[in-house]
Amino acid sequence: NDLPQRVSSTSRLFADDTAVHRVITCPADSSKLQEDLKKLEDWEQEWDMAFHPDKCLQLPFTRARKPPTTNTSYTLHGHTLARAPSAKYLGITLQTDLSWRLHIDN
Repeated sequence: NDLPQRVSSTSRLFADDTAVHRVITCPADSSKLQEDLKKLEDWEQEWDMAFHPDKCLQLPFTRARKPPTTNTSYTLHGHTLARAPSAKYLGITLQTDLSWRLHIDN
């Protein structure tokens, strides 16, 4: 699978799950992440695959007491990716504040 070589952000692949992430410290980082989402669109067309934007989420992780107020939106196939406070990934509940509370409670 050549997908990781196509994007500049870090990517993780497991079976039919794909995760792309990047540390965002400035607007240019956000732009690079959006460019990588566009590269994913190109990759899936080339390989006759499909990422379903309605199953994709944006999880902005931070341990900051005052999280940044940037509300950058990312799109895939013209669909704005929903921002979520938590999500399950490979059986682990990840929270944007990096707490394990929801994972332990479930």
